[in-house]
Amino acid sequence: MIVIVSILALCGIVASGWSYFENEKAAADERARLLQIVRDYRSDDPAMGLPFDWLNCLKRFQSGPVAPREKFPCETWVAQGVTSTLFALRIGDDSVPVVESRLSGATVDKRLVVDIVGGPGGTPFHSNPAMTDEVVKVHRQRGMLKMLGGAMEDSPAYQVLQRGYTIASVGYWGTNIRTVQEPNEIKLAMRDVRLAIDYYRDELGRDPPLITFSLGNHLALGAIGKERLEGMNFLSLVPVMDGLQHHLARAKLENAKAKASGDFFGEWKRFSIYKRSGSQVTFDHSRNLELSNFGSRFFGQVDLPWHDVTPTCRCSKIVLGTKDPRTADYLAVNNKLPSFVKVWESDHDLNQGAPDQTRELFGDYADCLIAAEG
Repeated sequence: MIVIVSILALCGIVASGWSYFENEKAAADERARLLQIVRDYRSDDPAMGLPFDWLNCLKRFQSGPVAPREKFPCETWVAQGVTSTLFALRIGDDSVPVVESRLSGATVDKRLVVDIVGGPGGTPFHSNPAMTDEVVKVHRQRGMLKMLGGAMEDSPAYQVLQRGYTIASVGYWGTNIRTVQEPNEIKLAMRDVRLAIDYYRDELGRDPPLITFSLGNHLALGAIGKERLEGMNFLSLVPVMDGLQHHLARAKLENAKAKASGDFFGEWKRFSIYKRSGSQVTFDHSRNLELSNFGSRFFGQVDLPWHDVTPTCRCSKIVLGTKDPRTADYLAVNNKLPSFVKVWESDHDLNQGAPDQTRELFGDYADCLIAAEG
């Protein structure tokens, strides 16, 4: 009887193990199927939103007379009390998308901050016309608002808008708006950033203050150089202090470990892909691209470490996260940091890890800029 029970128990264990194996295999097969759908996706149209609006804008102004330098208005929308306008900065043969956002009804003056978002695949800061007050209210009640990016008034950038600033966010080559998917595309992105900063410098009569996030830090450094950057006010969020090549090497190692263990690694984003022919650039198609592969091609051999950047303006700060893998090696060997470098208990996404602290940071930065006006 004991033998029979033992055999039955063993059969139960084997059956349970086999069932677990089958469930795991089915889950892995389903993940592989979904990943293949993401990988195979392709469209003859750009994604709705900024990618669509930008292509529509190109079609409109490229059919008109060519001016050597102008800011062409593309599209304006209002949501949650914030007005955003997509402009094309037309400078020579270059057309750089920039989104200017301000509180609705605010007067247009010379308080402006240039925002350089992270990436590749990042999206310029703007109000989302689909996120109306009613949509925000309904999803807040359902507890789903955070999944949709939250309310505009809860974003750190809103603190800057509240203090009368316009935020001009740059849609450089390599954002979700557009890519030529060429090696070393970062050099085109740096050119976009330099053109935008120079444009607003000429408009304001002085270098504009900056907000730079992740890759945006390195684009700013590469675009205008260390000396000029150090003489500007900037709020630098989570730069890779040891440089982009250090980040790529770490990501490559993580990718190899994930593949060896059978795990999926990486993030996919939809890009609008353009083709270049001489000075002409035309939209070709949109599709999903895996960011680690795209990033390696995008960065090339460009490094641009931030550990030697030493600001001279009183409002400038660099903020790092102790849980950010991009920062771990740097913090491990640098115990004594200068006063302008702040270290938080946060991951790479500071707003996700420390939302209240991030909102306060943005508000303090704007207040400092106002005080510096004299």
